[in-house]
Amino acid sequence: MSLPPAVEANSNRTARRGRLLQILGVGFGLAVIIGNTIGAGILSTPGSIAQQLPNAWLFIGVWVGGGLYALLGAISIAELGTMIPRSGGQYVFAHEALGDYAGFIVGWSDWISTCGTISFISLIVAQYAAVLFPSLAGRSTALALAIVVVFAVIQWRGIRWGSSVQNVTSLVKALAFVALVLACFLLGGSATAPESAIAQQVPHGLKLFVAVILALQGVIYTYDGWTGVIYFSEEVRNPARDIPRAMFGGVLSVIAIYLLVNLAILYVLPISEIAGSDLALGKAARSIFTDDSLYAKRGECLPVDGDAGFVRNEQGRALFDQGRPGERRRHADGRSLLQHAGSGAFHCYRDGRSGPRGGGLLLRRELCNFVCGSFPFSPA
Repeated sequence: MSLPPAVEANSNRTARRGRLLQILGVGFGLAVIIGNTIGAGILSTPGSIAQQLPNAWLFIGVWVGGGLYALLGAISIAELGTMIPRSGGQYVFAHEALGDYAGFIVGWSDWISTCGTISFISLIVAQYAAVLFPSLAGRSTALALAIVVVFAVIQWRGIRWGSSVQNVTSLVKALAFVALVLACFLLGGSATAPESAIAQQVPHGLKLFVAVILALQGVIYTYDGWTGVIYFSEEVRNPARDIPRAMFGGVLSVIAIYLLVNLAILYVLPISEIAGSDLALGKAARSIFTDDSLYAKRGECLPVDGDAGFVRNEQGRALFDQGRPGERRRHADGRSLLQHAGSGAFHCYRDGRSGPRGGGLLLRRELCNFVCGSFPFSPA
């Protein structure tokens, strides 16, 4: 007796060994890209860009150029994500294109960088929490460790919990940015500055070309993170449809938010005051609110909220694809002892399941938890 098609498909979806559950949709993909991309970079980058290009048109132009660069990249990555719908991030593509050794190097470097990113974000959140709550001053290390533990517990509960937290934090972050932009346009005055003084500072010729390249480098780094959905390709219900929608929608949303934020900063502050500012967004918030107001402080802390949630979702998957049974056999039969040691030491399956508490992904999470928890205590 055969099962109905829907029941059979659902059974295959949840019972295949070494596979993750296909339960994610476009909404999660959008949340991942927005939450992963918009971070602490938007705090400091506008100041450095304005210092290199002290002209409003050039300032906005490089943000548009960086957005187009990300959008062009999204075309290629979205195609790869639909062609090879496996969770694992950059490792999947490097392994398919360049083989075992290159895939191993890319996968492990990606994993180490995500562990370091979580610790860095946790420390940044802890430091900015002291701005909102002065009683927490001097306790950044302990608070950073607590943040790591909290997100570890959330991820231990499974991808449904993790995706829900990611959706909420990304939505709150996007709405808070929109609210701050509206406040700048509604409460701030149009910024004015002596144009003659600014014009003398704008580079020309070769110096302008170099300044644009350096500015684009900072902007492209601030846009970095738009590839986040490919770490979950295997868990998307319909990869061929949902991955491109999530990637293009997420990148366009980030472009819109970044342009609105920078236009709002320009509306409130003259370019000469933005140039060299470490916290241009916070400076704009302080200019429309009082320096000690909760709103001004909140504007300084806005971009770092919820970043650790996405990276916690991502980091276990940076190891996951390397640890599949087939991948381990391939590594064991390969020529590199380093590959064999790396893939075999941490990537053992307890029962082949990859559900909310599947042995393979759980073991990776615990390893990630240990590494992330140790970074805040490492010497500077």
